[in-house]
Amino acid sequence: MDQGGEPNDFDGQKISTNNLLTRASIGDDFKKQLGKIDFIVSPQITLIPFRGKLAIFQKIFVDTDAYVFGGPAIVGLTERESCESDCAGAFGPKSRIAIAPTFGLGFNFYLAKFIALGLEWRGVPFAWNTGGFDTHGANPDGRFPDTKINDQDREFKFNQILSVNLGFYIPAKPKNSE
Repeated sequence: MDQGGEPNDFDGQKISTNNLLTRASIGDDFKKQLGKIDFIVSPQITLIPFRGKLAIFQKIFVDTDAYVFGGPAIVGLTERESCESDCAGAFGPKSRIAIAPTFGLGFNFYLAKFIALGLEWRGVPFAWNTGGFDTHGANPDGRFPDTKINDQDREFKFNQILSVNLGFYIPAKPKNSE
């Protein structure tokens, strides 16, 4: 006995919502649709509230500073290209620029007069479509799925970066101002 299709038919078609999502979101070249961050340029203001020495077993002393920073970030992204119909075969990457705030904190350990080892955590929150999926519907009603992959499918992500760095200071022997 025909039940009249699956309970989640899309617009009266005999295509289930699940099959429609799979067809629009995952194709032959899945890796081509994934978003990636290409670069981040971030002018920032840095505040160093702590500067001093740390003692390791009361034998080794290391100059240290802790800092916080914030500012705007210019983020270069590569995302799946927008497609308005039959998105199953459209996997071309497209680059765009996003503007976002950035902030974080870090520590520097000065191993010698001209070498520093640093550890830094940075947050860069912005909206992007990391998976290249049809995740949201179209305006005005926001019906999902809309079988389109466009800027409506971007989701807000709190992107985090943890970095370890090695710094060299020139000149190696700084002048004393005393």
